[in-house]
Amino acid sequence: MGRLHYWVFLFLVCRLSVYLAETVKKTTKDAEDVDDYYKYTVENIPIHWDQYWIERKAFIPIPSGVSNVSVDLPFSFPFYSHPVKKIFIFPAGYISMTIAKDEHRSKYIAPLLANLDPHHDQSSGLSYWFDKRNSSITVEWKNVVVKDLPSRVPFTFRAKIWSSGLIEFTYDYLGIDLTHLLPFDKDFKIGIGDSVTSFGFVYNYHSVNIPRDVITDKTKVSLRPLPTCSTRNSCDECVEANLNFHCFWCPNIEKCISGMDFHRPEYSNKYCEKADSKSTCKAKPPFHPSELINFTPKNKPVTTSTKISSASSMPKETSKAKVTTESSTYMSSPSESSSSSIISKQETEKSNSNVASELHFLYYNISLVLDNKEAKNLWVNMTDTTMGKVRSSTASVSKMQAHQVKLPFPFPFFGNMKNQLSFTGDGFISTMSSWMIHDKTHFIAPLKGLFGHQFAAMTTSVNYKVTSRSVTVQWDTRRYHSLSSFAPFVFQATLHSHGDIDFVYKNLGKMGNSVKEFIGLSEGYSEEMKLGFLLLPKSNPIKYLEHHNVNLTEMKSHLSNWTAIKIKALPTCSSQKNCGDCLSMPEISGFKCGWCSTARLCRGSNESPGEDWIVRNCYSNMVHQEDSCPKEPIKQISYKDFEDLKSDDHKYYKSTLFNKSWGKYFVDFSKINSTLITDLWKTSNNFLTADSYTLSFMFPFYGHPIQDIMILSGGFISLASSFSKRNLLEHEYIAPLMADLDASYSKDAKIQIYEQDNAITISWSKMRLVSRPEIDSLSFQLTLMSNGTIIFCYQDIPVGSIQKIISSDLNMVHPVRIGLSDSFVYDAKQAFTNKTTTKMYKYHDLDMKSFAEKIQSMTGILFEPLPTCNSFSSCSSCLRADSTLNCVWCPGLQFCSDGMDRKRQEWDATRCFLRNVGLRNVTQCPLEMKIVDTQFYNQIIYHQFKPLWSESSSKSLKLHPLQDPSFFHVNLIAPFRFSYFEEEVTSFIISSHGVLGVSNKENRSESGSESIMYKYIAPFKGNLKFGKNGTIEHAEVVINGVQCYGIEWRNAQYSKSALTTFQCGLCKDGTIYFHYIDVGNEDVEELNNLGINIGLWHGVTNEEFVEMAVDKVDMNANLTLSGLVIKFSPLTSCSLSSSCLTSPDCPKYSSDNNCSRLTCQDPSDPPGFCPSHKQLAAQSKQQKSEGEGIAVLGVVGGVALIVFLLGVLVYGIKKLDGRPGQWQTIHSIFQPGYNIFRSGADIGSREFLQEDEGRGTEEINL
Repeated sequence: MGRLHYWVFLFLVCRLSVYLAETVKKTTKDAEDVDDYYKYTVENIPIHWDQYWIERKAFIPIPSGVSNVSVDLPFSFPFYSHPVKKIFIFPAGYISMTIAKDEHRSKYIAPLLANLDPHHDQSSGLSYWFDKRNSSITVEWKNVVVKDLPSRVPFTFRAKIWSSGLIEFTYDYLGIDLTHLLPFDKDFKIGIGDSVTSFGFVYNYHSVNIPRDVITDKTKVSLRPLPTCSTRNSCDECVEANLNFHCFWCPNIEKCISGMDFHRPEYSNKYCEKADSKSTCKAKPPFHPSELINFTPKNKPVTTSTKISSASSMPKETSKAKVTTESSTYMSSPSESSSSSIISKQETEKSNSNVASELHFLYYNISLVLDNKEAKNLWVNMTDTTMGKVRSSTASVSKMQAHQVKLPFPFPFFGNMKNQLSFTGDGFISTMSSWMIHDKTHFIAPLKGLFGHQFAAMTTSVNYKVTSRSVTVQWDTRRYHSLSSFAPFVFQATLHSHGDIDFVYKNLGKMGNSVKEFIGLSEGYSEEMKLGFLLLPKSNPIKYLEHHNVNLTEMKSHLSNWTAIKIKALPTCSSQKNCGDCLSMPEISGFKCGWCSTARLCRGSNESPGEDWIVRNCYSNMVHQEDSCPKEPIKQISYKDFEDLKSDDHKYYKSTLFNKSWGKYFVDFSKINSTLITDLWKTSNNFLTADSYTLSFMFPFYGHPIQDIMILSGGFISLASSFSKRNLLEHEYIAPLMADLDASYSKDAKIQIYEQDNAITISWSKMRLVSRPEIDSLSFQLTLMSNGTIIFCYQDIPVGSIQKIISSDLNMVHPVRIGLSDSFVYDAKQAFTNKTTTKMYKYHDLDMKSFAEKIQSMTGILFEPLPTCNSFSSCSSCLRADSTLNCVWCPGLQFCSDGMDRKRQEWDATRCFLRNVGLRNVTQCPLEMKIVDTQFYNQIIYHQFKPLWSESSSKSLKLHPLQDPSFFHVNLIAPFRFSYFEEEVTSFIISSHGVLGVSNKENRSESGSESIMYKYIAPFKGNLKFGKNGTIEHAEVVINGVQCYGIEWRNAQYSKSALTTFQCGLCKDGTIYFHYIDVGNEDVEELNNLGINIGLWHGVTNEEFVEMAVDKVDMNANLTLSGLVIKFSPLTSCSLSSSCLTSPDCPKYSSDNNCSRLTCQDPSDPPGFCPSHKQLAAQSKQQKSEGEGIAVLGVVGGVALIVFLLGVLVYGIKKLDGRPGQWQTIHSIFQPGYNIFRSGADIGSREFLQEDEGRGTEEINL
């Protein structure tokens, strides 16, 4: 039998082990997700946690006061597939791979990234250790607290990094549910992330975010790395990899990359060709200089036909023959230089006279023009000054001497927009934006290098002509110093605003056979300044590399007098104006484009981004799929009289032209009382002057409130935050007609102001143009309205005058502008020096000059402001705005923006553009507080020194020394309930900080931290400490005959040397008592300085708001706390339970009981219930029947009582003053003595006892 018992026992143990193992297996894996880079699992360990969490005795502590600690690892672990040998531990709950200011929060391993304090007391700490095999490192945050959290509860967790790349987070204790942490810490996150730096900007290309709701006490998170492109070591493995990535092989760096990993900077600098097919892994034939370079779209054949019939420079036998050459080729993706193009091979044995009349490149199509008449049609007459200005500069022949010119239009060059050019004397135009000019890259060369060699003694003049649509540069040789005769060189380069370029050769002297001359285009980039520049005097500080070129030098031998080369710009990413056209580019040209909706710009991967792209944070707002394009606004015209002028630009203002309604908007100054008109004598009597003016209202300009403006004689106003010549003329203006206008020529010309309560009108009357005196006088007005509306009214405009003014823009003293503009200041890093400079960026310019022909006498333009991000004042309204606005709420600034406004510097400094800082979803918004004015309690204040209740069998709570504050959950035992702000309370949380959080939910997890945050009773809210004698006790008690629940805080320390004992009673009838038995010597003012609050707070969440009802005790100087009793009596009998709120009877119950605080909800299934009138009547009937038994005794006692009272009244009738409104002393068996006003109107009043009254009164129990 003994053996049998043994086997039975062993069988039961085995079954129990299997059962427990299955239980663990079923319950541990709470969450799992597979990402591109990592697979993570979340496991909750219900038992055997000590096997996962082993207390460590030997560790390396990290001292307090340090921002981070660097640790050199004894191993190398792969993080996003790149090796890491050194880490940086931050006290804020994360590990980073770098300490760079802009990168350490984007390259992170974060078990709990928050505003943590790991050294707040002796029990807390931050430490790390290695295992015995040096194969892992563990970092532990022990008993850390969140600084911004009202309840300083501790957190203990670890992060472990293995040499294999495995990352583990383990959480031993979490002091608060992580879902309640967000409103107090906006930087909070759990997971990992990596970033790359390109063009000086940090781009967070990937992150893994662990859901906070799956992490509880005793939880383990494992992140396992997955194969990526970077793990492939050869070209064949790379292009054949079946991964979630689009891998391609970069021959220049011999690595497999995705274009979005830690190789990104190397990939960008080397301009890697995307080799993504196995055939590209094969070796390519070497490039021969004699081959003709042709660029074509990817995988599209091109047929090149060469037809040359006649040319004066060709041999006679060639001119008689017609040469036709056809070649079909295919092109690979663009690379660093022209060698990546398809090579249309021309046999070197053919005659040099055979040249292609049409060449095809990636960005341009080239045509050789040998017809003299066609070439002459392309020639620009430099003596004609009617349509532009002409400038001439004579310079000695030097390729480094140049004249810089700012273009009136953005010129597209290899997909990049150029706003400035430099004209050199060596036959080329430099496209570099800086003052450093060289002839290696960045140029447009009709004939570069000619004058620096065999004709070094020659001088030349460089003339240029600028119009609103083109720029023409002409080179003209003047003389030879040492030669008796010479053949002149005269040629032009014309740059058109749409990107086309014409080289026209009027006279070509003898060029000889020099190979130094170059014809064509080049675009490049520059590397950063090298350290050798500081050490070696002969070192080159800047290295320029060529990105693209168009080499047309082989056409040189076929050029003669009156020939030309036409360079036709092909569509590129940057030339696309809407999202659909941008993202359809790969289908027609082989470009890979991205659309930035915030800037309405399209850019390609092989194009320089430009300032607009970078400033508008387009890297993080880029769209790659056509189905993700935002909807384009539909042109809508409300009235026939109004014509929508800018249907494609309705981001900030809607602009409409009106004429029939002109009289409605025009302000006739001649009919206004002259005392109401302000004459600006300074601007009226001086040319190019300004007057400052302060508006009587705040005028919203691009969403910014403006009150100070500058009115200028030039027909516009400036709203610049800092006034300078550049700001006045180019930025932050409202211009009905900005030109070189002058009012000083005549007494009749005036600049006047008429201001009303909500509008101001500025009039420029009978103004004349200084540069065009033949144009008659002009009169117009500008009106600003307090709602942001802007009105241009043109009273007297000579016919065709606006077109004439615009056409002569370049010859005026200052620019001609019609429209609005705003800008902001931002910090940018200088190239090479890495210094931060302040730049001004014009983020919007509403230019109306293109509608000049529509601007006539008695017409006007109405600008109606549209909603902008910075016009929203709350998080919810910000993130509920139109998605096309791209609004982001920045908690640090409490400001809504898209990054394009005058707060840009603050926006960047606070890092609001980062996804872990700026909020982008309305669900992330913290609830906003709205104070409700409705009164729900009558507050009565008096003094008594007896406790509120007699001694009872109270329960003492055990305070946790490591938790500050300590929380204790109490469920009220039915049928005991009490009403709090008309809501039935079923449970509450006792806090050691003198606060009770209330809830109508009995489940502890459901009623966690919301009670403390939104619904709480504060008899003495402060940072209380409890020593050895300090306790918190609670029990059911009776106060004044009413069943209540009492809580008492004993010997709580609220300052360094002061203790207090106070009570709080919560009664069944809804009455709340605060009683202060013993308070230190501090006066009320000192308590206010300590942040002590006393009162009731009740918040009801309503979508994004918390409607907070507050009944706070006024802590005035005359209030003495010792012995003070504060009684809160509810004004209604309403007590809505959670069940009644979902009952069909809720509306009737609310009406009968005057409920106003809570709103009835839709009936639930099954429906809830409310206390019915029948139940209340039954209770009343039961009380009546119980009283009938003593009715007889009551009659006898009543007679005796009446006789007794009559005797008392007769005896004391002379001592009682019964006049209305007189204060009298009443002693009640329910309430100790207090003063009451006998008028009966005591609802809502605050009633006080005098110091010497009511003391020592005893409670009488009947």
